[in-house]
Amino acid sequence: MVIVSPEELNRHLGSVICAPLTSSLRNYPFRPLVMVNNTQGQVALDQIRALDKTRLQKFIGRLNQEEQARVLSRLMEMFAP
Repeated sequence: MVIVSPEELNRHLGSVICAPLTSSLRNYPFRPLVMVNNTQGQVALDQIRALDKTRLQKFIGRLNQEEQARVLSRLMEMFAP
């Protein structure tokens, strides 16, 4: 899972907004490419959901700034008029 909710929100709630991370590459417009632990994958922004923080098992990595920018850009395309 990739947490897409802002840190300010995460600090105050018992849940986070996240999107699944998949290694199955598809040519879908709202699945930006990322690299996690030397494995290429996609963030499935078409499957965003809220999860209770207790369901998060372990930290596996952090997206670099370029990947974060791609994810944010796609989210803005999805939700901004």
